[in-house]
Amino acid sequence: MHSFYFLLFFTLLFTAAFSKDKNFYSEKKKMISFDKNELLKMELPILVEKYKSWGPLVQQQAKSFLEKKYHEQIRIHPSLARQIEKKHKELVAIQSKNEEIFSFMLGVQQPHATNQKWEIHKGVPSQLAAHQILMEMGSDIIKLAPENRHLKKQGFETANLNTLTDRLKHPLYKQILDMPYRVAFFWAHGSDITFDKKMSFDQKRKLYDEFYELTQYLLKTYNRSGKVFMVGNWEGDWLLTSQEGDLNQDADLVRIENMIDWFNIRSKAIEQAKIETHYEDVRVHLYCELNHVSLVANKGYKRIVNSVLPYTYVDYVSISSYDMQGIGNWKSDPTESALREFALPMFDFVEEHLPPRDIPGKRVFTGEVGFTIHHINHLFDLHGLKAEREQARLSLINAKVNLEWGMPFWIVWALHNNELQKNGEFRGWGIYDQVHDRKRVLFQEMVSFYKWAKDFKAGFEKKNKKSLTPNLFREHAVQQLDLQISKYQIENK
Repeated sequence: MHSFYFLLFFTLLFTAAFSKDKNFYSEKKKMISFDKNELLKMELPILVEKYKSWGPLVQQQAKSFLEKKYHEQIRIHPSLARQIEKKHKELVAIQSKNEEIFSFMLGVQQPHATNQKWEIHKGVPSQLAAHQILMEMGSDIIKLAPENRHLKKQGFETANLNTLTDRLKHPLYKQILDMPYRVAFFWAHGSDITFDKKMSFDQKRKLYDEFYELTQYLLKTYNRSGKVFMVGNWEGDWLLTSQEGDLNQDADLVRIENMIDWFNIRSKAIEQAKIETHYEDVRVHLYCELNHVSLVANKGYKRIVNSVLPYTYVDYVSISSYDMQGIGNWKSDPTESALREFALPMFDFVEEHLPPRDIPGKRVFTGEVGFTIHHINHLFDLHGLKAEREQARLSLINAKVNLEWGMPFWIVWALHNNELQKNGEFRGWGIYDQVHDRKRVLFQEMVSFYKWAKDFKAGFEKKNKKSLTPNLFREHAVQQLDLQISKYQIENK
């Protein structure tokens, strides 16, 4: 009897394995007949129809082939590479190994430590206190700069904290990362980084190992958490050039090539760690943050967007967007229509320089933008509560236009004030004034948005018995922002 059941079990196992192998070989057979040159020449409508008829293995092979050909051609035949990228993008829109990331899309950031003297922190380390406030607001997005200088500023020892993973294991950062957010952004540059000269083999290996270890740590520690970790950088064009000197010149070619290496080594480490780690329902992506867009679009200087980004394998692009949608661009006509006119072409310009990746939806987002009370005082002669209301109006309009374009994230700077003027007063970036323990108007508007977002998601999913998609959420979020904006329009005409 036992031998009968053993035989039956073995037969079923063999049948299942054979069936799986048969499907695999059927896919492989299709792959053998797959004409790569034909794929490159094929008109898009025909390619789309063929792609739909292929199985998952062939679809994946086709996308991988197109991505590879893009990188082979981008330096020698950029126009051909762009045609390939457009084909790849259309295929990804039909079928992708990744889903679009769901979040409430609007974020407030406080990546770094602030001065510990403020009474609002009540003795709690400032980075932790800030993220506790964000969770209380209802945000599901955080941004963190896990650096030793910030730990020291909060009174912690940093001996033996040599890598990003070392620091993320610190009890302070572990407590923050265990909070109930959906998406976490990191400023994560790696150790011993310089762009002045080519990295040695040992430097490259050290950089690769650091980001491989970081990715494995995040995937294993937060396995099945549903969290998304976006590993990136602070304003990259300042890293590429300098915050001082003449901006009206090209970035140095040596620094450009070294920055391309920097992005691609980190990308390779992250992707390899994903291949070699068992995980589910947790994601790690690499993003590039740049901050010179209009300077390139209008004057053509070599910066990240045109001289680095196209040659990388980054998943997403963050724009620290003061040069293209900051208050200086808006001072003569602070209206929604004016913002669309000068900002939307800049969003398109960045998107046109993206490398292909197997990620659906828009991959460009606003990682930083904000409007200071100081600027509003001087540009619009608004003060006190009226200045705060204008800060809220400009921010909400900005968020609405960004989401209408399709951005997956919009993150305002910042929760607290951080820049002092010569007179010792803060410029007023913060939506929570830590000096006077005052929650500004925009703080309250963000709380209102998060409450709406939470209620809308819960109500939709209860009624429809399915998950809310990012696109549908974005559509309704734009309507909600319109509602919140409407109360400010009469006062500030």
